[in-house]
Amino acid sequence: MRGCLKRMSICSTGRKKKAIGLLASCLFLITLSGCGQRFADKNTLAFNKDGSITEYMAEEFDTAIYDMDEWEAQVKSEIENYNSERGKSEVKLLGAKHEGGILKCTVQYASDNAYFDLNKLPLFYGTVEQAINAGYSLMTPVKDVQTGEKLSPSVLQGMKEKHIVILKYDTDVSTYKKITHISEGVIWGEDYKTATVSSESTAYIVFD
Repeated sequence: MRGCLKRMSICSTGRKKKAIGLLASCLFLITLSGCGQRFADKNTLAFNKDGSITEYMAEEFDTAIYDMDEWEAQVKSEIENYNSERGKSEVKLLGAKHEGGILKCTVQYASDNAYFDLNKLPLFYGTVEQAINAGYSLMTPVKDVQTGEKLSPSVLQGMKEKHIVILKYDTDVSTYKKITHISEGVIWGEDYKTATVSSESTAYIVFD
């Protein structure tokens, strides 16, 4: 589900009205909720201190093609079923709005597992040690964002207490602490807490 937005391969407005069943898992994003919530102009994954992930999405949305009321009804059912099956609120709707042909949505996931369950896209967020314990080999080379020095995989594997994000699709990223190391295809922001992933290979983002 990466929403009805960024992951247009699932919820593509370009695919018109076909595959309504596939759309159902992402439609909850249009539900209006939480007035005053922050929205973003770019698709962004924010990795929070408590292990949760906040997704900000912005994509074109043609109300001449899609029926908002029909989608909203499906959405409410989807999110209720997902959370009730787990006995707790794993996903929260933080807000959504449609203006100027653009749909902006904000969704919070309790963990990377919840994100994967709904989006069916691989994502890991945790410490380097947890990544290794989860079976990740961490063989992708990374470089120091300040010096540009390239590090061997063994050096990365030794940074057990650092946090790491592992993904394989284009998105902006925001972290709650400064980014220290990145893999090829990742560009970090001047504040060292943001980055842009643009890579066909697996991307690593390491932060304190």
